[in-house]
Amino acid sequence: MSKIKDIFNQLSKPLLTMATKVSVDMVDKAEDELGVTFGPEMREYLTTYGSVSYESVELYGLGFSSGYYLNIVAATKELRDMGLPQGYFPIYNIGDGVYAVVTSNDEVYQWSYNKKQADPLVARTLFDYFKTLFQ
Repeated sequence: MSKIKDIFNQLSKPLLTMATKVSVDMVDKAEDELGVTFGPEMREYLTTYGSVSYESVELYGLGFSSGYYLNIVAATKELRDMGLPQGYFPIYNIGDGVYAVVTSNDEVYQWSYNKKQADPLVARTLFDYFKTLFQ
């Protein structure tokens, strides 16, 4: 079993997958459109689930129409217009203008549109962030 499935299978309630099946080609297209390279954990998340929701947590992903609020491509473009630095893309809207954003190395940072840079490091890997988020 994959590492991401291990994380989500340990949840006490069923995980709601919100998107349609996402192919590797769809992930490649998203990378091209954003000018980023998703890390291996982000690619595994996207190709395994597309996007997920669990209780009140909704994660950005693929498999939605381009205008859907959880579409990672649309959200990244919108946040870049608000100052998100190139090389970051959102995974979760924490609230009050604060986002968990991911790098191509799967590192997770906190970013607010009031700042010009992403800080501090929240988790060394995306899967570590998921473990913390879904405890």
